Amino acid sequence: MWRALGRPAAALTLACLLAGGCAMDSKLHSYKMERLESAGLGKVVRELSDGLVDENGEPKKDSDTADLLELGAALSENGQFERSNAVLEAVYRRFVESEEGPVISLRKTGSSFAEATISSGLSEYEPAEFEKIFLLAIKEKNYLLMGDLEGAAVEARRARLIERVLREKVDSEKASVTGDLSDGRAERKLRVPEEARLRMARISSSTENPFAMLLTAFTHIARGEIDDATIEARRAALASESGQAQNLLSALEGAGPLPNVYIFALCGRAPVKRQVDVRLINFSTGAMQKLSFPTYNPRGRESCAVRAEDVALEPAAFTDLLAYKEFEEKLPYEIFKTFTRAIARTAKDAALQREMKGLGGLIGTISNELMEGADTRSWTMLPKMVYFGAVNSSAEELRVEVEAAGDDRRFDLKINPGGINLIVVTANAQGIAANTASFGP
Repeated sequence: MWRALGRPAAALTLACLLAGGCAMDSKLHSYKMERLESAGLGKVVRELSDGLVDENGEPKKDSDTADLLELGAALSENGQFERSNAVLEAVYRRFVESEEGPVISLRKTGSSFAEATISSGLSEYEPAEFEKIFLLAIKEKNYLLMGDLEGAAVEARRARLIERVLREKVDSEKASVTGDLSDGRAERKLRVPEEARLRMARISSSTENPFAMLLTAFTHIARGEIDDATIEARRAALASESGQAQNLLSALEGAGPLPNVYIFALCGRAPVKRQVDVRLINFSTGAMQKLSFPTYNPRGRESCAVRAEDVALEPAAFTDLLAYKEFEEKLPYEIFKTFTRAIARTAKDAALQREMKGLGGLIGTISNELMEGADTRSWTMLPKMVYFGAVNSSAEELRVEVEAAGDDRRFDLKINPGGINLIVVTANAQGIAANTASFGP
């Protein structure tokens, strides 16, 4: 049997049989994170740090990318902004080359026939496109909360360049998919909910993150770059239903006084991926073909009620929608890759049928069940929703009230009435916290 399979496929199949199944590593990620988060944010930071960073606090070269993303978000929520940026920068450098401008590495897209024969989830995790934009937004937020406007501006410029490159990448992947590759069964199982589809109409790409845009608008305002801030606020107003984003745009365009306090509230947790399977009988080999696709599963209905004095913050960015948008954009390509794997495995099943006769179909079915699986890893510690508000205040303290995750908190936060102020609230099952930064005189 092993001779018929060929050495690489035989070794992989044997490893799967000994391990009790392939493509399982990717499924374990969300379970691990749920366990860690249930024990508290400190547990997440301690346990992930133990295996991912060296004695100098630097990320190890062989550390898992998905785990590094989780650690970067956890450190940021824990107020360890410099450490968070060091971890997230390591991830950034894994998927971007910056010698002559950001160029996305296409080496791990799985587009080649050889790579497509190996199940998703067994190779290094490549962040989703919307996760890459979130990574830069979190780094920008970290720099702002450290008082480093120049560092924040660098991340803002990176985000705009990366966004353009990612759009080109998605267009290239779409162009590589030709013809009708299935009977429609996968599309029916993987259909985006109608409500989400209607709300996605405002978004032309999963990389259009209003949180990143509004944060960059703040960075430009704090640097006195009003024209650039207006551009970002306009983009955010077009991509978001937030009236607060529209109010900021109006102020930047001269329709009223420019706010001096900007509040972001990061609430809940991002959706996680799940696996959807479609099974077809291959009549030419007698084996059952299992086709596995990744899709997103929203977590809970967490929402926040946040007020800054008398102003209610409004939802500006929905991570669920960004994830669904990317899923919809990439679905034809995911189906293409999955069917390419199925075609490659048909040759293996045929070899089994010739050598093993009646047992060939059974062995092929078992092998397909073990070897096929979708990559269900994702960045689980991203916020589910980001709320935004901007106010004018001449006081030296601003009251912020938060109701979220069955808890409520009241903060009386110091601000600089003569400068530009940033307030970032995080609210989820791990608790509610607030951080501030002020810029200007």
